[in-house]
Amino acid sequence: MNSYYHKICKDFNSGNDLMKAIVSNRAIVYYYLSQLIILYSDAYKNIGVKEGKQAADQLLTETLLVFHRQVKNNKIELRIKDERIFTNKENLELFDYLSNLFSLIIETSPVNPNHNQNQEFEQKLVCGQGFRKIYEIKESILNTLHTFGCKDQQDKEEIFDESLLVFWKKLTQGEVGVYFTGNNQKLENCRVFNRKFYQSSKLGTFLTGISKNIFLNKTRTTDYQTFRNKTTEISEQDNIEPVSSGSDAPALTLFLFYRILVEERRLRTIISILQYDCNLEDKEVQQLIGINNTRIHSSRLRAHFSEWYQKNILKIPELLDAAHDYLIKRESKKEKLNEKISTIDLYRRDSLGFLDLKIFHEEFHSIPEFRQYYRIFKYVFYFTAVGKPSALAGLPDEKMMRTLMEIYKVGLYTLPKYQAILLLLYYGSDEPGEIIINLMKSLHQELLQQDTATESIAELTRQLQENTPDDYSSLKNEIYETNKVLFNRFSTDKNFTNLIYENEPAQSAF
Repeated sequence: MNSYYHKICKDFNSGNDLMKAIVSNRAIVYYYLSQLIILYSDAYKNIGVKEGKQAADQLLTETLLVFHRQVKNNKIELRIKDERIFTNKENLELFDYLSNLFSLIIETSPVNPNHNQNQEFEQKLVCGQGFRKIYEIKESILNTLHTFGCKDQQDKEEIFDESLLVFWKKLTQGEVGVYFTGNNQKLENCRVFNRKFYQSSKLGTFLTGISKNIFLNKTRTTDYQTFRNKTTEISEQDNIEPVSSGSDAPALTLFLFYRILVEERRLRTIISILQYDCNLEDKEVQQLIGINNTRIHSSRLRAHFSEWYQKNILKIPELLDAAHDYLIKRESKKEKLNEKISTIDLYRRDSLGFLDLKIFHEEFHSIPEFRQYYRIFKYVFYFTAVGKPSALAGLPDEKMMRTLMEIYKVGLYTLPKYQAILLLLYYGSDEPGEIIINLMKSLHQELLQQDTATESIAELTRQLQENTPDDYSSLKNEIYETNKVLFNRFSTDKNFTNLIYENEPAQSAF
């Protein structure tokens, strides 16, 4: 296997070069990848013995086609280091990743001895049957919703039912399928897989991810129906252990408190907010901050929080008291953001008696400005909160929204990095303004102390030194100036404005 790694590393200087070769269907790279599986995969050899070489080669072809789609659609990244090739998925070596993908395709294909059983269960779900069995994991999903702050029992029940509807819709549209690991059809062995990209997770993880995003989406806007079908990619990273329903589940609350008021490395705090509050991909966070080990920073923050939480578990009441003022400020920030969107919604429905521009200091300074750009702001706000295209899965107008988000992302990343980070922190998180200012100042100091100052880090450091707001008033002005740049850009982009008009009835011209 090392010989083929050596050949790949010899022919391609970097992971980017290798990915370009995969996307452009270079024959030599597919020969190397095929040989890795043919010569070293036990699964390939076992299928060859049981089903014949033709069946094994067909599954290999399917594996490479899926791998091509994953690379082409940025579902996976590759990097080359010391003649070893790694993926960004759990830092697996390329061979291990391909082996896992090959095994998944075997498990979901007709060569699996349990394929008929799996298909029978899936068809029952498609026909609306079999969901009673899923109710076995209902309680754990409701308990997990509790940890996210959904305390009302009726809300939890409704969100769970809605998650089942989203799941059923994805099944009927052929977007996902289900299978059981092994021949035991216990629900804990049931997994969901994406038929296009072959990502998979436990059924409970998948439904928990949908339920979580439905709840978080509802808390982001006052009109629950506006953006209700935000769903996640299938990923084991969303597997959160449920807690006892009798607990007040303070862990998430204290994590927010710890991240802002206890964690000393503010770089880690900002990375965590960008990844989890703003829902950005790792590569996007890396692009903004200029460092390659963002996942390590956020992982260490979570690990240190876990240690801190266990040490202070007997002090939870006192810690919650200490966090009270901070949490009140977060709630106030969220209410102000929601008020903006609520006002726009009322305006669009001709139900607004008086337009108070004071609530839009960061967006509009005049009535003509509001009328010209309010639709654009609504989409900028939404995409900033959604974070990535995969979160649009399940929307009736998903294709159109993905196109709009691509245009938004291009505009966002043409901004100076400090402006893009400010905008994301302000609209993508519930962190209060003074917290954001302190985070940006601390980020500047920490970047100055980086051992390896890349050109990208040096540029962001310079921008932070020259432009970081000193107080809340200057922060609002900076957000306003950033919005002006984006509004002007998107208003002159005919693709963007035309798609907005297609997506909703027009009431006034841009």
